[in-house]
Amino acid sequence: HVFTRLRSWQTILELNTPRSMELIRRLKREFDRPEQLAALETLVEKNYGVAFFQAVENAKVSLSDHLETEVRLVNVDLRLHHALTRAAFEETVGPQVRAARGCVELAVSAAGLTPEAIDQVLTTGGSSRIPVFRRMLSEVLPRAKRQESDLFTSVASGLAVSGALRAGEEFS
Repeated sequence: HVFTRLRSWQTILELNTPRSMELIRRLKREFDRPEQLAALETLVEKNYGVAFFQAVENAKVSLSDHLETEVRLVNVDLRLHHALTRAAFEETVGPQVRAARGCVELAVSAAGLTPEAIDQVLTTGGSSRIPVFRRMLSEVLPRAKRQESDLFTSVASGLAVSGALRAGEEFS
């Protein structure tokens, strides 16, 4: 229950209940990592979920250019330092990369093409800078050149266009 709520900043907020806080305090007393559980208690109690996920995002971005980095969140109440390597991160995101690979292969097949027939791929979104994702694209589409577009605004732009279309606005 507790650890599944740590997957997003929104669900961390759900842990700030008397029942969940008592569970965290009990875990802190009973398990062999009281420092980490005390940090979790502070993270939840002080509503640092957004700051925590910003630190995680900063580390993820750093790993696109470096082999190791640190998830770092330091303020008055909490001092979190966690070393992270690109290899460990790539192992963590492996299932998502494999799923993306399946989607790429399916799209190429559904278009009636071979992977070698694709000569250009437009990537968008910050996650498209992740080296393991880039390697996967190169493996699946060996002739394709990558072109980046709107790395950090594409999702918001797409949502804006979708919302406008649903509201009946026309685009030219």
